[in-house]
Amino acid sequence: MIYILDTNTISQLYRSFYPNQFPTLWSLFHSLVREGRACSVSEVEAELNARSAIQDAIRELKGFNSEFFAPPTAAEQEYLSRILAVPHFRNAIPERSLASGAPVADPYLVAKAGASLEECLVVTEEAADRPNAARVPNMCDYFHIQHTNLEGLMQREGWRF
Repeated sequence: MIYILDTNTISQLYRSFYPNQFPTLWSLFHSLVREGRACSVSEVEAELNARSAIQDAIRELKGFNSEFFAPPTAAEQEYLSRILAVPHFRNAIPERSLASGAPVADPYLVAKAGASLEECLVVTEEAADRPNAARVPNMCDYFHIQHTNLEGLMQREGWRF
């Protein structure tokens, strides 16, 4: 299983679980990253770069796996076009983001999972609280891609603290 992490999940992990207080969690998480079983997309890296409090996370994750924040492959770009072909998912990239060049990771996360030949699970803290919203869980459900949150990742891995 490969876990594809959203910006909000990485932020929650780095802001809520202090390494000195949760050393086992960090050891387990770093193992996932080193093994390539936890990864993300370059758009998440760009979103994290905009958040100065999380800058160390980027360096750390790349230190464990230089390919953690991978740019989209050709297959992922093709899958992205399938996502954006769905009218209500076009809002996943707001006009203001297009105009300003601001990063928008959500559809790229789903495209990475959808285009993968391996079993993937998108990990996000977003909820599918509006049926046709352009949110990660809705896009995943539409394309039959598994998704969970950070707690769900911990449960799947059997982590108990």
